[in-house]
Order: sequence, then structure tokens, then C-alpha cells
Amino acid sequence: MQPVLPCFRLPEKIDAGKANRISFCVVNDLQQALPKSICEWRLEGVLGDIASATFPLDIPADGVSAEIKITLPSLRTGQYKLLVSVTSSRKTLGENWYELTAQ
Repeated sequence: MQPVLPCFRLPEKIDAGKANRISFCVVNDLQQALPKSICEWRLEGVLGDIASATFPLDIPADGVSAEIKITLPSLRTGQYKLLVSVTSSRKTLGENWYELTAQ
């Protein structure tokens, strides 16, 4: 495990043809807060990047950040990869990725 872990809570099924709402948070096992961290997520398909966003987030010491709601764009049936990273002062604190199947 990573001391700083960005996490998505995904639905059991990603519905093709419509936007899907997902939740995001960061788990911080460090004893120091990480204010003004930058979170960046990116959704990739077989033809490259489909969507991405960057946003600031305050991460408490030894805790979990506020939950952020994200809406993924409408996807065609197929396989996708959702990547996320958290940085602070240009240093990568944590990364994670998920494989998605839109049906």
C-alpha cells in the first residue's frame, strides 16, 4: 500500500451510452496534513484519452479527504482505464488506476 492512496468508488456496472457518476477520495496514512494537493484523473480508451480533470484538494493528516463526485462521460461498450494521481509541491504523493468495462 501507499501512504497516500487516491481512490474511486465505482458502481458495480458502468452503463454504456450514458454518463456515470462516481466518487473520489484520498486516504492519507501520514501524520501530516496535505493542504492544497492537486488531484488529476484521466480516462483512457483504445484510441487514447477520453476525458480528464485536475482539481485542488485538502487532505487531512491520518484520515480521509472529503468525497468528491465526478461524472464520467457517456462511453461506448468496451474497456477503459481510469488513472488518478495526487501531487503536492510538484511531488507525486500517490497514484492508482482502475480497469472499467462499459456494458
